[in-house]
Amino acid sequence: MTRAIIISVEYGDILELTLPYNREFFSDVLVVSVDSDKKTQQVCADNDVPVYCTDAFYRKNAVFNKFAALEEGLDVLGRKDWMLILDADILIPKLRPAFTPREGNIYTPHRRIWDPLPNEVPEERLWRTKRRTLANEEFAGYFQLFHANDTVLGPSPWHETNWTWAGGADTFFNLKWPANKKVRPPFEVLHLGPPFTNWAGRTNAFIDGTMPEDAQKRIEIKDMLLKARRTSSRGGRFLKEKIR
Repeated sequence: MTRAIIISVEYGDILELTLPYNREFFSDVLVVSVDSDKKTQQVCADNDVPVYCTDAFYRKNAVFNKFAALEEGLDVLGRKDWMLILDADILIPKLRPAFTPREGNIYTPHRRIWDPLPNEVPEERLWRTKRRTLANEEFAGYFQLFHANDTVLGPSPWHETNWTWAGGADTFFNLKWPANKKVRPPFEVLHLGPPFTNWAGRTNAFIDGTMPEDAQKRIEIKDMLLKARRTSSRGGRFLKEKIR
């Protein structure tokens, strides 16, 4: 039994491809969004999937506090059984080897990148023709599978919730597990669109070619925060202090 939680803010066009394709992988799924995102809400309704809307993304003047919203969603979904934190732009292959996860581990597959965005789900045989991100990429929040009973999690919230943007709290989350408990499952996933771009809100074009409102402003904010993270002697932790 795998229970999934997906963040989708201005990702309804991509969710329209990924949600029905991935749905069989989950026993339960909850999408977390905002009231203004009617496209995401419609996609969820079309697929009989509940959606939880919250303003936690933007409280205390945050740019895009993904993890405060994620933690609220985890409370709504319920913290039990096998849980998967999944990005809205990830496709899980239907043709994958048999895989039985073990409690105590966290699982993140490698990912291939399909960019620019396709109009439909690409055939799985073509996924492997696309470039793969670095072999040593961290066990990042695009796909994190773990069991809710794992003792490393401790009490909720499991994530640090005072980040201004989506560019870091998943790192500290995966560091809860020692290196020997971080496992790559025997399959890869497909990432739709460019990676490492939307940590301050969506900046890449929608599938229909239109651009999100304030895309350039979000790019500038993301670049500023990324530069600050790289130059901070405290590994970027000061970025969280902006909303304390």
